[in-house]
Amino acid sequence: MNGRTPIVIVEDDDGHRELIVQLLALVAPESSVLALGAEDRDDLANRAPFGALVLLDRRLGAIDSLDLIRPLRRARADLDVVAMSAFVTPEDRAACLASGASSVFQKPGDLNGWRAILMSLLDDDRGQPRAA
Repeated sequence: MNGRTPIVIVEDDDGHRELIVQLLALVAPESSVLALGAEDRDDLANRAPFGALVLLDRRLGAIDSLDLIRPLRRARADLDVVAMSAFVTPEDRAACLASGASSVFQKPGDLNGWRAILMSLLDDDRGQPRAA
């Protein structure tokens, strides 16, 4: 991933969705960002740009996103699906990865944590800081 990778956010909480959009404008200003709610989940494969990083909330209201990851990855192998949740257990992490998510993270409780996670997702080496 890099600073120009298109990004799709699928999040049912309006506040979290807006926070991620605003932080991405700072850490990846050249990326196009598509912010979707839970109601858009069924059309995700059609709406996501080619090669997008998809930040998918683990729970979309009453929907378990595990039911979305497998068919999404089958339909769109070009997408990098990352699951995010308010609380991640080892079992959740394993289930998300087994479903086809490339990584899983727990939503941080502060802006610096969000910024660090979003920047790490856009690192070319996933672990090495992206050049400023």
